Amino acid sequence: MLNALKLSLRSIRYYWRNALAVIAGVVVTTIVLAGSLLVGDSVRSSLHMIAAQRLGNIQFAIFSPGRYFDAELAEALNTSGLASSALKLQGTLRVQDGGETSRQLNRVEVIGADPWFENLSHTRFMPPEEGEIAISEKVAAALELAPGDEVSLRVAKPTLLPRDAPLSSRQGRLTTRGLLTVSSIVPDSALGRFSLDGSQMAPNNVFVNPHWLRNKVGLDGKANLLAVGNDIVDPSRVAQLQWELTRAWRPEHSGIHVRVSREASPVTLLESDRVFLDPAIATACLDANPEAVGALTYLVNTIETDAGRKTPYSFVVGTSPSDGHGPVPMGMADDEVIINRWLADELEIDTGGKVRMSYFELGPGNELIERERPFRVREVLDMSAFTSERLYAPAFPGLTDVDSCKQWDIGMPMDEELLADEANEAYWEQYRETPKAIVTLSAAQAMWANRFGNLSQVRYPGDRSGDVKTLLQNVDPSDLGLVFLPVGELALRGVEESMSFGELFVSMSFFLIIAAMVLTGLLFVLGIQQRSTEAGVLKALGYRRGQVLRAYLAEGAALAALGCVVGAILAPLYTQALIWGLSTHWQGAVAGSAIRFHQEPATLLTGTVSAFVAAMIALVLAVRRHAKLSARELISGEARGYDEGAGRKSRFPIVSSLLLLAALILVGSSSRADTHQLVMIFFGAGFLLLLSGIGFARMWLRRMS
Repeated sequence: MLNALKLSLRSIRYYWRNALAVIAGVVVTTIVLAGSLLVGDSVRSSLHMIAAQRLGNIQFAIFSPGRYFDAELAEALNTSGLASSALKLQGTLRVQDGGETSRQLNRVEVIGADPWFENLSHTRFMPPEEGEIAISEKVAAALELAPGDEVSLRVAKPTLLPRDAPLSSRQGRLTTRGLLTVSSIVPDSALGRFSLDGSQMAPNNVFVNPHWLRNKVGLDGKANLLAVGNDIVDPSRVAQLQWELTRAWRPEHSGIHVRVSREASPVTLLESDRVFLDPAIATACLDANPEAVGALTYLVNTIETDAGRKTPYSFVVGTSPSDGHGPVPMGMADDEVIINRWLADELEIDTGGKVRMSYFELGPGNELIERERPFRVREVLDMSAFTSERLYAPAFPGLTDVDSCKQWDIGMPMDEELLADEANEAYWEQYRETPKAIVTLSAAQAMWANRFGNLSQVRYPGDRSGDVKTLLQNVDPSDLGLVFLPVGELALRGVEESMSFGELFVSMSFFLIIAAMVLTGLLFVLGIQQRSTEAGVLKALGYRRGQVLRAYLAEGAALAALGCVVGAILAPLYTQALIWGLSTHWQGAVAGSAIRFHQEPATLLTGTVSAFVAAMIALVLAVRRHAKLSARELISGEARGYDEGAGRKSRFPIVSSLLLLAALILVGSSSRADTHQLVMIFFGAGFLLLLSGIGFARMWLRRMS
């Protein structure tokens, strides 16, 4: 007797046309399944490459866009690895074409880094000198630039306090411009696509001389980026770096300074270049000394009486009640105000009178909301009593450094008519920033505290400058937002935790895989049904049901194995076609990132084995019913076709047509669907088309049989 293997091989050779059809179905299954998994390999490899390019050797970094610190901090950290400081701002790059036309690129990342920065890249590049600019490959391609070309760079001019903060200066131009010569094109491997963001989109990076950039924007010696490099990813070093930063940090590095006013009795004043003190600094300094007094100075819009007399734009200071060393006496209520003699005369009001202060409050969405609060005049003091407050007044760029009220330019809307008030102008010329009124600190904070802080000063009686500076050494810079992040580890983790594109493409190809499996099973069953007489003869000659089934499955396994081998050879080509599509027509799916082909042998093997298993499952399900038939049924021809419905009108044409119609209706409704509904329509229509196609295929195969 023939064994199962010989029978299978002879059957394949004799029924080669049917064998080719089965092999083709398995090839499609393997290509789609293994190719989709290889897309995942390629995307993951590309993400690793992008992460390495955008960070180079940088493993740890501090980036504080709205806070600037001394660039020299990097020198204190060079003992633990390669450290570099940089000033990173946004700008616009423009190229004149020679005539009136020009090309412009917005959202350009302007990086002024010290010479150490190039050492943090995998490939060195020559840092630009003053008057030069190095541009990334993306910028060069977007503007068609080459070394030696001239470009115009416009950079946003930042301030130490963000421009949307109350009392921040709006003085001077908001941008600065320079004409520069392209010195080199920085490749991606040399930090040309440097970015601390997790985005896979390449930024529009340009590199300029740090001294030129700092001088242009008025931030001499300042930086907002601190990067530390290392060849080894070691997240545990974050704590060590943070400790070294704390040890090297000085208050002046973050614009915090101490001054002593020596008029009359000395008073030590703790202030910030950012106008508002950071809450961590203010709290530490107030808690450490019971004699310390907090102060908050603000510019109110108007102070008005019930009789309608008012004065515009007045400095008002709020301080904590103190016994003898502050303007607010103990027991003063939050609804009381102390005013100076000039204001009392201007408003024709005295002790016990009532006034209303209108002011701007910074809302949660950075909007300025005008509020009003009533006060009762507790006391009227001579102007001499306010002299010390003028000396203590903090500097407000755009307010205290101009000669006329009309020149005031700060982060609040100001009425031109009120700025031209003659009485107020005369007060400014004579008394400058002397406050017109004093309230309690709690009242001031209730009105003017914001996300930037709730104090503008901390005051100490006497000369306590040495004690205050010593106290500030205990402040942790992390409380000011200067915190090292393990950007290298985070980048790798982001890649590992990213969406599996292999699984995504397998799921998107689900219908195609199922269709190929069903088609493979149907084609195999068609071939067996055409040979049903042969199977009946084998059973009549003594072959048991299991032997016949094994012969069929051995034949199917050989065909499936051959189809899987061919599919595995073609799968990389399918993957490269998908990558080409992602790089050209479907860039949105990968955020415009460049994807390179990468193949892991284990992934290809997994896809091939999975396709073989899927094909065998389809074959087993297909031949199981046929193997149960008796020799008489097989020899007589009763098993040919799908005769279980013989004598009855088949419902498959009606059902298949209805499914096809439903799929077309779904597709037609997609024009009025939103994004979420489109996903459901896509899968729903695909499923209905699959069922309809299977039904029509069944009818076609039945006719052929």
